[in-house]
Amino acid sequence: MQTRMSVKTCLKCQTEFPLKAFYKGNGTQATHSYCKACLKKYMKDKFSGGLEDEPGKGALYIAYNSRIPGEVKVGAAKNPQRRALLMERAQNYRLLVPMTWPGMGHLEAEVHGMLAPQRVTEGAGREWFACSVAFAAAAITEVITRRQSSGQP
Repeated sequence: MQTRMSVKTCLKCQTEFPLKAFYKGNGTQATHSYCKACLKKYMKDKFSGGLEDEPGKGALYIAYNSRIPGEVKVGAAKNPQRRALLMERAQNYRLLVPMTWPGMGHLEAEVHGMLAPQRVTEGAGREWFACSVAFAAAAITEVITRRQSSGQP
């Protein structure tokens, strides 16, 4: 039997969990208000533009840093413009999104594979490539065309 002090109700999912299902709080809170699962989903949605969706629902996009010419980011998000705004929040640059392909987010890994020889290896980011927007767009178009000709979504 658990005592009332060893359980807590998540404010998000309204489920009662043992305290170990919550992250330690800061300041005046002993633990976070959301359980670990709800907090993880909340943070992913907040900072990724909600990428956690069904295949084909998110958009594939090309973005580039306004201060670094010749490098592009190929990513997937439900809302690429919102994703760009979130990524540039604490930076000293603008992240511009010139092209999107709605419903093609599930092709992100395949496009990354095609662009692998151009991958920027400096830094932790794995979605940046040393190429032009046109070059990345051609790779995306080729992957989409190849998939459609083979009858795949």
